[in-house]
Amino acid sequence: MKMKTREPLQSMRKTTDYFIVKKIFDLEPKLPAVIGIQALADAVMPFVSVILLKEIIDALAGRQTISRLGLYLGILLGAGAAAVLVKRWIGGRVLQRNLSFSDRLERYLTTLSVDGRYDLSDSDEYLKMMDRAYRPIKNQGALTGYMNSAAALIKSTVMILSMTAIIASSNVVLVALIVALAAVLRILQKRKLKVELKYEEELTVIDRRYEYYDKLICDMSFGKEVRLYGMYDYIMGKIRTDNQKTLGHTFALLYNGYGKVDGVCRAVKYLEQVLICGLLVVPAMKGWISIGTYSAAVAASISLSAALNEIIDHYFQNRKYAGYLTGLRDYCQYVESGLSGEKQGAADFSLPIELKNVSFHYPANETWALKGISLSLQKGKKYAIVGENGAGKTTLLNLILGLYLPASGMITANGIEIQGTDVIRRACVPMYQKTNLFPCSLRDNILLGRYYAEDKMREVISWSGMDAVVAGDVRGMDALLCRDFDEHARDLSGGERQKLGIARTIYESHDVLILDEPTSAMDSVTEMHVYADLDQVAKDRCVLIVSHRMSCCRFCDEVIVMRNGRIAGQGTHAQLLQSNDAYKRLWHAQAARYA
Repeated sequence: MKMKTREPLQSMRKTTDYFIVKKIFDLEPKLPAVIGIQALADAVMPFVSVILLKEIIDALAGRQTISRLGLYLGILLGAGAAAVLVKRWIGGRVLQRNLSFSDRLERYLTTLSVDGRYDLSDSDEYLKMMDRAYRPIKNQGALTGYMNSAAALIKSTVMILSMTAIIASSNVVLVALIVALAAVLRILQKRKLKVELKYEEELTVIDRRYEYYDKLICDMSFGKEVRLYGMYDYIMGKIRTDNQKTLGHTFALLYNGYGKVDGVCRAVKYLEQVLICGLLVVPAMKGWISIGTYSAAVAASISLSAALNEIIDHYFQNRKYAGYLTGLRDYCQYVESGLSGEKQGAADFSLPIELKNVSFHYPANETWALKGISLSLQKGKKYAIVGENGAGKTTLLNLILGLYLPASGMITANGIEIQGTDVIRRACVPMYQKTNLFPCSLRDNILLGRYYAEDKMREVISWSGMDAVVAGDVRGMDALLCRDFDEHARDLSGGERQKLGIARTIYESHDVLILDEPTSAMDSVTEMHVYADLDQVAKDRCVLIVSHRMSCCRFCDEVIVMRNGRIAGQGTHAQLLQSNDAYKRLWHAQAARYA
């Protein structure tokens, strides 16, 4: 018996509604309460208005005294004023809670992105799920639409109950008629929802394409090439062609399906209005009901019909938005199930770092990205990691940093197991090939929120070559970076960005220094300076350099040659140049260009 009770509960927990409602209560528990109060407040005034309408009309027809008429009018005006004040007050609270929820949801999604397993972000499944999660929120307002439609459902439900009570006192048959016609409309609206959801997957692809086209046209980095190569006519022609083949065709089918359903719905609504008046006119003419009761019943019938139609519309809107938000649910559950579970490592980190028979493959990909890697990375030594594209160099760095978890094998620091911890990342700030700029000062772009020491900053600026960048702006270290954020901000060239990346890494890295393609955008003179003077900043650190420029190998104590996810050779530059075919091929292929 307990099993039967548990199964429906487990099924409910898998639904999108359960996920969204739980997330709302987790992130902003007061939001459902204020939305419910707002919905009830919106529904009370129409009910009061219909009741007072009956009394006012009967009073005007001579059935009540003038003083009673004044009382009813006063109550109506007072209720209206109170409703306006309450609506304004509760509306402010709803807006406040909505903003708070949006902010907390954004933080929650950011946390998922930061705390999730880093290797998930490299899978096609993850990228598709992320697109299906974010697109409805940003482009279609699905989350706001879901909550608004839910509030409207509460309001419509209260309206239906109150108006049904008023009409039933005059004509029960009328209630049954309105409900029956609403059921017909429900069937028609269900068909309309099927039409929309049928084309949802196609619209997802179309939206992604048009976001890319927008970027092509509006992004200055693309705009330069569009103008340089005279591609405007070509791109606009491609957009028009795609519009006719995809967007135009899909929307034509979508609105054709909509039009048929909407036409039948309008005919049903017209028939309903005729029947409402017909069923109430006869009792009023024969004196079975008063003029006030007739007027109130007509007004209530119209309100009931509108509320039933609204509840149908809002129900299907709610289902539509729930369908859109299924992507958000799947994405969150997928990432939550793959959270890194990262723990803070031991406070006392020390070298060497050792990889013992470590293997790794990406999710949903059975091909080994790394296989059987065993390394010992010692204090005070510089290592160059080289190999062809796809050999596994950056993947190896990500494993050492703890961003990826090995499928097998072990990673230790001074004999202590460290995979699944933040040990290495607390010992260094790695530099990757692409150095991103943040919308803050040059100084803060180096610090990244860490402590500030004037002498150390001056030393790092000088060694990395950033002193020329600092001198090139009157604002110096206070110069704002990131032109995308502020038109008065300063932009940096590719080489200057890499100098900034090196400055970041050297400033904060302690025991380990990791540089991934640190000089790919630099001129040869600057590159030689970086490698030749590396001993000044390396000191007692363990230095790892990934590069396609083989010149770095001459300045390193050891070279690790990667090939097809395995170590194809390890030794000094001179040793490998004599005995390792893979290394000789890489070295001579590059050296031949300078011969």
